[in-house]
Amino acid sequence: MNFPKCPKAALSGSSPWSSKVGAGVTHPVSGSLLVLVLAAGVCSSQIPSHYIAIDIPDNVNSESVFIRYILAGEELGGWVQPRPSVTSYIIGTTREGQSATRIKAVLYAPGCAIQTLDLPLSNSNNPRYSFICRPLGSVWIAGKLIQTERLAGREVNLHVKYIARWAQSFLGLPVGIPLTIPVGEEAYLAADNHFRISVPD
Repeated sequence: MNFPKCPKAALSGSSPWSSKVGAGVTHPVSGSLLVLVLAAGVCSSQIPSHYIAIDIPDNVNSESVFIRYILAGEELGGWVQPRPSVTSYIIGTTREGQSATRIKAVLYAPGCAIQTLDLPLSNSNNPRYSFICRPLGSVWIAGKLIQTERLAGREVNLHVKYIARWAQSFLGLPVGIPLTIPVGEEAYLAADNHFRISVPD
């Protein structure tokens, strides 16, 4: 699907393609469950009447930002649709014709610590939140894939996803819907099925 280009801000509605804001808590990735997986928002011309804006700093690639959010009263919430070269994400906070009273979100960008946001909302203002990257180190994971018969003759690239089990209760998601966050750098499987991939420390 092609989206119209937004040169400075990406606008999105309050349904499953927006997100963010609050006062942050940082969750280090270290010691949490990482899963290795094989990988074979809508921009609008009109700013919503009720919204939250997340400002992205110059040293963070806006296209790599991950934001998962839920508005008070929602069951599943939504995600931001990442876009290149934007300085902020604007997320509508109206639900069923009414301004939401709270938003919770989990934010991440490569090289930065995961942040949680929990912010009350009101009809009188449209808050802004500046995403500030708290730098993280990285470590290397090396290994070898086994039982690769189904992958024979194919180019395989690898990604790491962090299963944030704590985020289910924080966001209030239903049981059985864990939050997974793509982390680390893309890597390719060598001819002998070995790999080496960098992940947050």
